Amino acid sequence: MNSKVINDRRILLSADHIVTRVSKWFAWGSAGVLGLMALLLVVDIVSSKLFSSPLPSSRELTEDLNVLQVFLAIGFVELESGHIRINLLDNLVRPKVHYIMKLTADIFCILMCGFLSWRVFFLLQYNLVNGNTRDASIQYPLWPMALCILIGAILLTLEYIVIFCKHALAGIKK
Repeated sequence: MNSKVINDRRILLSADHIVTRVSKWFAWGSAGVLGLMALLLVVDIVSSKLFSSPLPSSRELTEDLNVLQVFLAIGFVELESGHIRINLLDNLVRPKVHYIMKLTADIFCILMCGFLSWRVFFLLQYNLVNGNTRDASIQYPLWPMALCILIGAILLTLEYIVIFCKHALAGIKK
C-alpha cells in the first residue's frame, strides 16, 4: 500500500475517533436533558396537585428541551445505526449496484444535512439579531435551541462525510 493511502486512512480514523467522541458526549448531554425534563414534569405535576399552582411555562420549556434532547442525540443515533433502515433492495441487487446505492445515499445525506446546517445557521443568526424570545409566562431566548439544532446538524453532516469515506475506501479495497 502506498503512503498516501495509509495517510488518508489515518486521517479518516482520527476524524472518525473525534466525531465518535463528540457524538457520545452530546448523547450524554441529551440524557441529562431528558432527566431535566422528567424532573421538570414531576415538579410541575406535584405542585399542581398539592399546591394548585403549576410551574409557569413548564409546558413550553419541556417542548423546547425536547428539541435539545433530540438534536444532541441525533449524531449518536446515526453513529450506532439506530435509525430505521429499509434494506429490501439490498438483497435483490448485485453487490456493485448495492455499493453505488450506498454511496448515492451517503451523498444525498451529506447534501441534505449540509443544507439543514446552512439554513439553521441563518435561523440562529436571525434569532440572535432580533432577540426573539419564547412567548410564554417566562420569556427566554430562542437562540439556544437554534444553536443546538445547528450543532446537531453539523455533527450529523460530519458523520455522513466520514461514513461516505469509509464506504468509498471499502469499495476501493475490493
